[in-house]
Amino acid sequence: MHTRCLTLFMLPLMIALAPTASAHRLVVNDGSHVDADSALVVTEPDVSQLILHEVDQENQEVWLTFQGQAGDLIYLQLGVPVIEALTEYHPAVALVGPGLPAAELSFAIPGGAGAVTFEAADFQPKFFSEPFTGTESWIYVEETVELPVDGEYFIVGYHPVSAAGKLWVAFGEKEVFGLPDILAYPDTLRTVRAFHEVSNEPLGFIPRLFLIVATLLRFLM
Repeated sequence: MHTRCLTLFMLPLMIALAPTASAHRLVVNDGSHVDADSALVVTEPDVSQLILHEVDQENQEVWLTFQGQAGDLIYLQLGVPVIEALTEYHPAVALVGPGLPAAELSFAIPGGAGAVTFEAADFQPKFFSEPFTGTESWIYVEETVELPVDGEYFIVGYHPVSAAGKLWVAFGEKEVFGLPDILAYPDTLRTVRAFHEVSNEPLGFIPRLFLIVATLLRFLM
């Protein structure tokens, strides 16, 4: 009974304190989603989600796929972690699919598909401090694309000349934060901070609080 009461108290506390403007749901990237055939399937492209990607010779792109309908609005963000070595790193994000304009890309796309591309080099970065994980990024792209027809679409994060580095792609604007996200928070925090190379830096108040409560909930569950 005491455990249940404590859990019921902690759950709404976590949800209430979640910074909704930055509570992207992390999509795990195992490094295998390197082309259209191996694209990671996304079932809710309208839900705010984030995928991290390290560009190297074996993993030049990261691909996600979803089923879209004509008129759907797809929100895209492209960012780079604030790391000195990446100050001049300019990746790109592409939306690939039917009915989109013909495009010349550095990688193969499905037959009959077109693409809309956004390259970081064409934008001024916006500095962003993310309190949920205590990380910092340069956000280059924030764009919304209306899908022209029904069909299978792809979101691709890449670098135009395949230069090694790090990027993240976020999509969707609908904030969803529930018990599964809370229970996954310790793993999410560790993954995101390692990607931004700040694992050894002190945690701020918000991530510290979330980590304590999430760890307790995992123990109680």
